[in-house]
Amino acid sequence: MQCYHRRIPLFLSAVFVLGLARADAGFILQSASFGGNTYHLVAENSLGERITWGNAEAFAVTLGGHLVTVNDAAENDFLLTTFQALANASKATAHPFGGLLSMWIGYNDAGAEGSFLWSGGGGTGYSNWAASEPFGGAPDEDFVAILATSEFALAGEWHDVVSDFRFNDVTYGLVEVSNAIAVPEPGSLVLLTGGATLLYGCGWVRGRFRRRRTNLTAL
Repeated sequence: MQCYHRRIPLFLSAVFVLGLARADAGFILQSASFGGNTYHLVAENSLGERITWGNAEAFAVTLGGHLVTVNDAAENDFLLTTFQALANASKATAHPFGGLLSMWIGYNDAGAEGSFLWSGGGGTGYSNWAASEPFGGAPDEDFVAILATSEFALAGEWHDVVSDFRFNDVTYGLVEVSNAIAVPEPGSLVLLTGGATLLYGCGWVRGRFRRRRTNLTAL
């Protein structure tokens, strides 16, 4: 009976703590599969607010991947046609007066100006830069994104962007996770964590009961 009464607060505390951790990390807006991998469109939070390149990459790592490495035109087209509509809808809701809409990829020259590398490594040498890009108009225009509209250049083309929103850009992240890496669903994480906590709590109660019974026998 003692084990039963301890379940509710332990379970609720596990859910509460895990929920905070996920809210701080980022939020998956949409997922799709292509070429044996899973791709996610990610925002800063469930409100669909824009996310910096660094936060998007950090969230990608927690999911077991990185911001996407685009290997060819087919993959680039898939990313645009799959995620463009929801990126536009999220911008309209969360940032109706925002500027240029783009989706982060893993390409960046944050380590050395003009030397672009993929955050997840690899790459085939494919690129899809818009005309006059990479521009590098600001010294920290180090992060590359796929244009989700045709206001500046053709949607699907790439440009380099600053990551701090000072030019009012609206950016979401494109995360790539290999299907060989199992990523638990948020609900599963809650249940697993809550279940582990409950088992620990019940074991603690049983341990105390055994000690009390041993002490009584000794008397």
